[in-house]
Amino acid sequence: MFCRNCGKEFEGKFCPACGTPVLIEADSEVEYVRTEHKEPSQRIQQTQKVRINQKPFNKNKWSGFRGFLFFLLLVTVLITVLVNVTSNSDTKPASSVKPVKVVFDASRFIVNNKRTVTEKELIKILGKPENIDKWNYKANDMKYPIRTLSYDKGKYEYSFNNKHLQRISIDNTYNYNDKDDILKMFGLKKYSDTVIKDINTAYRCRNCGVYDFWIYDMDSKTKKFNGVKISYSSLFD
Repeated sequence: MFCRNCGKEFEGKFCPACGTPVLIEADSEVEYVRTEHKEPSQRIQQTQKVRINQKPFNKNKWSGFRGFLFFLLLVTVLITVLVNVTSNSDTKPASSVKPVKVVFDASRFIVNNKRTVTEKELIKILGKPENIDKWNYKANDMKYPIRTLSYDKGKYEYSFNNKHLQRISIDNTYNYNDKDDILKMFGLKKYSDTVIKDINTAYRCRNCGVYDFWIYDMDSKTKKFNGVKISYSSLFD
């Protein structure tokens, strides 16, 4: 063996070089034997027993702890799988939900959510109109001067009063899959105060991103409609 103090190799209970005793383990006790080495032939032995409080390593306890961790991991995986299966069964796969195509964006003519575009601003967006019609709109014994700018052979008419856009009239045919998609097709949406009136031959919404959205020629059987009026104010009520 080798001395734990000076490293010299020897046999016996004491190092012949430095006198360091050998560490002896027995019944959870450590016995230290010390000597005052004056001469090789003279030894004075003093024995001191020190009890070690450390408990021996328990392999069975460690195995049980590992088993508990494995069980906890297994339960966590099972719960995660069940949650995912339940959530997937309640929702449609993303691939089966087709996005709604915007055929006409009515919101693009609103500036900073405060006002509608002017004639000059509309011309910057759409270009020079094919025709400008000036006329008066009568309501409650009042006359309102209107300027209507026409595009695409009269299919799209933009009516202005007091320099700002008041109404868009569209004479075009559109197809739809679901009535809930109609507002989205025009860049609009439902709010908590949105009011919808549906009589199959006509479809009208108030407070849906504009003041009034009105389809006045609808065929619910063929899922087509023709004739849309989008009002940004109550002028044409």
